Amino acid sequence: MKIPLILTGKDCCEEGVGHVKRTGTLVKSYGNSLPGQWQFSPLPPSRRPDRKGADDIRHEFRSMMVTLNKYIILLGRHFLTMNFRGRELTQLAIAISSLTGVLLVIVITALYGVAVSPDSLAYLSAAKSLLEGDGFINSGGGLYINWPPLFPMVLAAPGSLGIDGVTVARFINAFAFGGIVFGAGQLFRAQLRSNLLVIVGTVSILLSPVLLRISIKVWSEPLFTLFAVLFVYFLVRFI
Repeated sequence: MKIPLILTGKDCCEEGVGHVKRTGTLVKSYGNSLPGQWQFSPLPPSRRPDRKGADDIRHEFRSMMVTLNKYIILLGRHFLTMNFRGRELTQLAIAISSLTGVLLVIVITALYGVAVSPDSLAYLSAAKSLLEGDGFINSGGGLYINWPPLFPMVLAAPGSLGIDGVTVARFINAFAFGGIVFGAGQLFRAQLRSNLLVIVGTVSILLSPVLLRISIKVWSEPLFTLFAVLFVYFLVRFI
């Protein structure tokens, strides 16, 4: 099995290149030296994309965030001039912020690839082994017992349609990030009387660097955070 990835993490990457490390293929090896282990096979020079240093990536990311902030401010000024009632305007701002979050993750992962860590390899390996009917097997060939089982099951679900786990994780985490923004906005809207504070709080979730960082990786945290936000929202409504 070969999975095209961009690798991150100290256990599987080249140092000194920045956040995006090196592009290649992870190959599942069953040889005598490394039974059931993942090996990194670099792409030949003719197939390697142009690699950018960490400073270039940070500069492009900052420019993207500055542009996003400008568009948010322009949209805010535009909608303020329209004949909306306060709560309707707030709901529209939450929906726009949620959609922006989805597009932001999709665009970043399209430009720089999906980030992967050792935990990500365990998720992908377990999803692949489920599809092959072998149960939960981690990237080292042992039983998948150190992580919850839901995320590999979610990654494996579209596998019967030929969609690989990395692509599934990319879009699931993009929509999870947008769902987090939307759910947090609804929670703010239900608890705060000030429409301005609701919008400011929602945009602050959208621009959270921590949430964005975990959403561009093959991690289960975005899905977990979405479930946590929804739990709090429905708990508050129930109480």
